[in-house]
Amino acid sequence: MRKFILFFWIASFSVAAFAADASRQLAFAVDKKPALTMQLLPGWTAKNSADKIDLKPEKFEVHIQLWNVAKANSVAAAVAMVPEFIKSEVTEFKAVSTKDIKVAGGGAKHLIGTGSEADDSDPSNAEVFLFSVGGKVFMICAHGEGEGAAKARASILQMLATAKKP
Repeated sequence: MRKFILFFWIASFSVAAFAADASRQLAFAVDKKPALTMQLLPGWTAKNSADKIDLKPEKFEVHIQLWNVAKANSVAAAVAMVPEFIKSEVTEFKAVSTKDIKVAGGGAKHLIGTGSEADDSDPSNAEVFLFSVGGKVFMICAHGEGEGAAKARASILQMLATAKKP
């Protein structure tokens, strides 16, 4: 009987933990209407502001923001807007690599580049992910000194794999 109770207790906590992780949905609204959802990874936090969501992973030294690129009608059009759009975080951004990727079943872009941190002009590495969901274009920018953005890449791609229209 003790084994059964112990098993039941462990199983119930496992289900509860799984349910808690499954409910960590990141929601982004555009014009006060739900436009994008993604699964927030374990250990990550999200803080909404007026025009973006700041994402913070606990195990990487990196700054990450998620924006709606309202002026872009396509991912291709958004590529040219990246330096201007991220200048509040990274100035003088220059892409050194651009890759085609898939997000939410559609074409997306992954840009890797360099620039300067907007707050103190230190050298910065940045990775930008441009993608479209439900006709809206979104951008995730991971940036910071050192290799933080590169180290967070696999986790960001994992989160992007869950992107969908609500």
